[in-house]
Amino acid sequence: MPTLLQALLDTEEFASCTSLERVFSGGEALTHRLARDLLAELPGVS
Repeated sequence: MPTLLQALLDTEEFASCTSLERVFSGGEALTHRLARDLLAELPGVS
C-alpha cells in the first residue's frame, strides 16, 4: 500500500532496516516517484 510505504519512508529509522529484501505494494497505484524514493532509501530492496 503506497500510503504505508510513504509513512515508512518518512520514518528516520527506516533506512537502517538492512534485513528488508523485498517490498510488495498493492491496493493503490504506486507512483514512479515513490518507487524511486524507496529504492534510493533502501538500495538493496527489490
